[in-house]
Amino acid sequence: MLHLIKSSHALEEALLLCTASDAIVLLEEAVYAATSVHPLQSLLPQQGVYVLHGDVLARGLESRLSTNVAIVDYHQLVDLTVEHSPSLTWS
Repeated sequence: MLHLIKSSHALEEALLLCTASDAIVLLEEAVYAATSVHPLQSLLPQQGVYVLHGDVLARGLESRLSTNVAIVDYHQLVDLTVEHSPSLTWS
């Protein structure tokens, strides 16, 4: 399953239901959780966590991302959607 997460609050809820085979994409405000200093960052799995490149750039977070997070563009997001179907959006 692919979890598309748009806020830190939604991330907390989604992490309760995620399994090891799931992928997580942090979007919009949720990209802050991918920074190495964010309190929720330590709860993220060590693999299968992605952030949308445009959202990271818009917030100036390129140099602050944790090393266990992969940056994806829209084409890669489509690939993740196909690979991890079904998907669930958390707002």
